[in-house]
Amino acid sequence: MRSFPSIRGISEHDLRELYHLPLKEAAARLGSYEGALIRLCRSRGIPKWPYRQLAKIQRKLNFLDGILDKMDAGPNHLVRVRRAHLLQQYDAIKYWTRHSGHTMAELCHLVDEDDSDDAIELSSPKAEKLSIAFILNV
Repeated sequence: MRSFPSIRGISEHDLRELYHLPLKEAAARLGSYEGALIRLCRSRGIPKWPYRQLAKIQRKLNFLDGILDKMDAGPNHLVRVRRAHLLQQYDAIKYWTRHSGHTMAELCHLVDEDDSDDAIELSSPKAEKLSIAFILNV
């Protein structure tokens, strides 16, 4: 039977640096197994591995970056505001602590619910009208 080193002593910072990886890959980088990483997270108040929430936000950010790159110098203020909001959500999840005022589950739930349907008008040569729901639901 294979034995794994204990990961109990891993710092919050070192654990945070692995959030962008799937659980299996993060456990492998620590030289441990998934169950041990799950138990460590739960003991520290993290109900589930945040990779999926962070990846979802990152996909939305990449899509908005593509839109901003393709837009002419038109009014892109609303897209930039949305991008800033997504960055704030990403940081809130990545740098969450038990003393931050929200639980990790609440933050993850906010990400799942945050597919607003507010319309944004983008002035470009074609003057298309896109909705946030279309932009963000890649």
